[in-house]
Amino acid sequence: MADKNALDANESVAGALGSFELGGKTFLVDQVTDQTIATLHKHLRKTMKSPLASIMESLKGLPEELQKVAVAEAVKLQANGGVEGNAVFFRDQMLSANGTGFLFWLLAKKNHPDLTLEKAMELVNKAESVMAVMEELSKACGMDQLTKGN
Repeated sequence: MADKNALDANESVAGALGSFELGGKTFLVDQVTDQTIATLHKHLRKTMKSPLASIMESLKGLPEELQKVAVAEAVKLQANGGVEGNAVFFRDQMLSANGTGFLFWLLAKKNHPDLTLEKAMELVNKAESVMAVMEELSKACGMDQLTKGN
């Protein structure tokens, strides 16, 4: 009997489609590629909030003096071009509904032309756990093969 890890790796290398269930429907998804990850990173950078926008919600509970300091620091950061996402940022964003939904859509749209980005996001948002969706999607697209042993 062949080693399951070797079979999984061979299927990934061959670009075999994976199957993935979400919202009571089975989707065929492509294998993840460098191009897919680059497109996901581009999307995440594009949807990244500005420093000022990212603190607005948390300002509400702060005393006025702390609000002034936080706004001043965010304005300085924004004036200097904001921040660039690092590996932790991209991992966290990929595990968000936005990141998972976009990746799901990227991987499934060729095989399901009727799947819109909005519908993919809706399906991910309706799921019990975004993390569970990403885990299953990761297995289906071969991304888990890329991280084994790391």
